[in-house]
Amino acid sequence: MAIRLDRPPRWSLFLLLAQLGACTPSASAPEPKAAPAATEANRLAQADAASRQFKGDTIKVACGSCVFKMEGAKGCPWAAEIDGEHYLIEGRAPADGEHDSHADDGMCKVAREAVVTGELRADKLVVTQMDLLPLHPTK
Repeated sequence: MAIRLDRPPRWSLFLLLAQLGACTPSASAPEPKAAPAATEANRLAQADAASRQFKGDTIKVACGSCVFKMEGAKGCPWAAEIDGEHYLIEGRAPADGEHDSHADDGMCKVAREAVVTGELRADKLVVTQMDLLPLHPTK
């Protein structure tokens, strides 16, 4: 067997690792901790929420600043409450001309229900359609 001088012999890596204790478990090495079940459940819930689709679902919407008190919301943006979490809305939301934000039934005064089609992406709800339901449905 010929020894190649352009690279170190393969066996030298194994000897080095054996000397450092990488090949056998060390008694002094701490045991890896298992992830708590709650952490795993939170991760799965976040992954599920990150890809959640809405097709004509009814959700609570209002002003992210005035009603939901979202930290970092600038101005009076539309926001949605989904499973107790608040998300800013992007896309097709009622424009200022379609809805008086500061009226008694406005987005800055009261949370309302809306029928929404869209997708939850990371920390935003991207809507393609949003129809506000009447605040006081007629009987």
